[in-house]
Amino acid sequence: MFWRVTLPNIRWGLLYGLVLLTARTIGEFGAVSVVSGHIRGQTNTVPLYVEILYNEYNFAAAFAIASVLTGLALLSLAARSIMVKSMASDVRLQASGTSKDAATGALAVPDA
Repeated sequence: MFWRVTLPNIRWGLLYGLVLLTARTIGEFGAVSVVSGHIRGQTNTVPLYVEILYNEYNFAAAFAIASVLTGLALLSLAARSIMVKSMASDVRLQASGTSKDAATGALAVPDA
C-alpha cells in the first residue's frame, strides 16, 4: 500500500525536501561554527575547512574546495529546476484527465 499509494503522492515533496536539505547543508557555516566548538579534526565540515585553509593563507586549496561547493550548489539548483518542470507537467496531466502509471511512466488516457 505504501509503495503504490502513499509514495507516489508524496514523491515530489520528498525529492524537493532532499534538494533543499542538500543546499542548506552545503552553505551552513555560522551555526556549525558556533555549536561545534570548531575542534580541528573532530568537528570539521567543508565550509569550516575552507575557513581554516583561508586563515592559514592556503588560498589555492580554499578556492578549490569553495569551487567544489559552488558546483554542488549549482547541481542542486539544476535538480530543483528539473523537479519544478516535472511537477508542472504532472499537474497539467492531472488537469487534462490524463494519468501517468507510476510503475511504467506510461500515459493512460481515460475512455470517453
